[in-house]
Amino acid sequence: MICRILDVARSTAYYRERDRVPIVDEVMAQRIKHLIDTESYLGYRMVWARLRRQGFKINRKAVQRIMQLKGWQCHRRLKKRCSPRVESSPSVALVSDVRWATDATYVLTRLDGLVYVNAVLDCADRQCIGLNVSQRNDAREAAWALEDALIRRFGALPQGDADVTLRTDNALVYASELYRDLAKSYGLHQEFILPHTPEQNGVAESFMGTLKLECVWQHRFATYEEAKATITAWVKHYNETRPARGLKRFCLANLAFVWDVMRHTLERTTLRAWGLSRSCLGC
Repeated sequence: MICRILDVARSTAYYRERDRVPIVDEVMAQRIKHLIDTESYLGYRMVWARLRRQGFKINRKAVQRIMQLKGWQCHRRLKKRCSPRVESSPSVALVSDVRWATDATYVLTRLDGLVYVNAVLDCADRQCIGLNVSQRNDAREAAWALEDALIRRFGALPQGDADVTLRTDNALVYASELYRDLAKSYGLHQEFILPHTPEQNGVAESFMGTLKLECVWQHRFATYEEAKATITAWVKHYNETRPARGLKRFCLANLAFVWDVMRHTLERTTLRAWGLSRSCLGC
């Protein structure tokens, strides 16, 4: 009667809040704990991806809930929002060998001091295609990393027809005559980001952050040789077996293969539409 007069549903009037005890799958929690103990830097998305690759069908939010209830989730610092930003085109490509990005970082060793890492990334398939780990940070070391990428993708003999755009920051090594001559010999077009805007070189910066989080900060290197061997092994893991968050959890090697197939299929379709063959274009 009272509910009818007040125009209130009876379920609302009789509702009493009850304490809900969360149900946790302890078997799955132990699997998650094992992954976290093995690789302490993993967040819930990477844990979910590893479990899916192992054959466990589990929802991403279920993994997040378990990690929150157990207190295993990493707490990320909030990013500062600095605005306004300089408007510029992002370094994005849909096909491999169209846009590359490069950057350098350093690693501290106990006996040999600083070790410098130069890396070249493909902005489409995100693979690290060029790497050089050395005890010096000059134009020659940066050029060796670029030369490693060029030999992997275009061979040892420069033809001047690569037609790849290379994005770098404004470090002096990238403006050196040695570096520019090497890029020009293969037909690379250099472009420099605006000063104080590392986000314009986001592909390379993101790779360096992942390298430090998953490799460098997990070890205490004593010598240059130890750091070089560990970083080289991690880059091989990054290219071949690590699931990439920005690429729908595909492994980079598998995704690069898929893109190569798509590219060749597109070429054949285009040539067939024009009634030509690959030999007509000198392919």
